[in-house]
Amino acid sequence: MKFNVKDLDLDQLEKDITIEANEIWDPNGQREWQNVYDMVSIGKPAENFLKEKGKFTDDPRKYHDVISPSGVSVEVKVRNPNKVAETLQQLSELKADPRRYLESDWVFIFQMNGRENYELYGTYKWVGPMEQYMPASFDWKKEWEWWQSLEDDRKFLHSL
Repeated sequence: MKFNVKDLDLDQLEKDITIEANEIWDPNGQREWQNVYDMVSIGKPAENFLKEKGKFTDDPRKYHDVISPSGVSVEVKVRNPNKVAETLQQLSELKADPRRYLESDWVFIFQMNGRENYELYGTYKWVGPMEQYMPASFDWKKEWEWWQSLEDDRKFLHSL
């Protein structure tokens, strides 16, 4: 699965990047706002792609990314393929932590080719007994069918 940033709603993308950067940035912290903005501008296109093309929605919980049409919480990361194992280990430690800031059962990792081209590198599911995210196949067809069913229900309700 590949996309180019230009395929997205760029006005919405800019708005979403600015909102998230403002939510993360701490004026009393050590990072400058521009640094936070730049970091968010790398990951947000992948989230917006899932929302615009995959019918995912924002996860309203703090520090969580998106929710699939059937209600599956997904953490979205953009990483160099050389950093995927390290990223999955870090996320697994966060998920296993009893304070559980990270509650997503799935992680989608995208890689960037240049500054505008993204490709889905892998999908990973939480395996509780192993306390780690493991490679797994995400059921895109089921998610689309779920969204279509919800959309049909919305249309019916609006026709009443």
